[in-house]
Amino acid sequence: MKPTIAITIRNSYFEDTLKYHCNQAYINALDKLDCNYVIIAPNSNHDYSYLLDFCDGLLINGGDDIDSIYFNQPLHKTATLVSASIDEMDFALVKLFSDNKLPILGICRGLQIINVFFKGTLIQDIPSQYQTDINHSRNDLKDQFAHQIDIAPNTFLSRIFGTTTNINSIHHQAIKDVANNFKIVATSTDDIVEAIEKDNIIAVQFHPELLLQDERFHQIFVYFIDLCNKK
Repeated sequence: MKPTIAITIRNSYFEDTLKYHCNQAYINALDKLDCNYVIIAPNSNHDYSYLLDFCDGLLINGGDDIDSIYFNQPLHKTATLVSASIDEMDFALVKLFSDNKLPILGICRGLQIINVFFKGTLIQDIPSQYQTDINHSRNDLKDQFAHQIDIAPNTFLSRIFGTTTNINSIHHQAIKDVANNFKIVATSTDDIVEAIEKDNIIAVQFHPELLLQDERFHQIFVYFIDLCNKK
């Protein structure tokens, strides 16, 4: 049977109305694979156990910043928070899927959610809190390469790219302290963490769904679906 992937939803205001949305690029990445997918919205009690009846993996996508209350820091003035229900949903889904040993792929905010859930911390604003010459917030280059990363051997990214690759970069927050038992898979040349993994949880800080013109980046989704097929 085809695996079914749960995809997190995001929200934002449009014409003074709060609306849910999911960027089409994530759908495009999964559409190229032999899988099904469902988009998950928050519910009032954050009980998503019904997903275990038919979902084989979780994709936590990008979005705005996580409330710093989750990693015991004062909120930085540059933070742009999602609604509390989105934070609560993301953490509840990570708990559900990890407790049941189902694969998880985190992208950008998704990597940060995974790290914070497993007791890691974040740099809330790279430009003001981290000394670097790299601009990690290249929103003008969403589907283009912004900088290079170095990749650790014997990791999910090394199987695809080898020891280095160029990536896009659309974030102002990043991992500070890596969560317990997670391996750092890749770093930028200024030592910002760009990917982590543990067991069947993989996560990247960049956006492979926007770089599908390069088949190597689609292989990240292929690797994730392979994990779902092996669960």
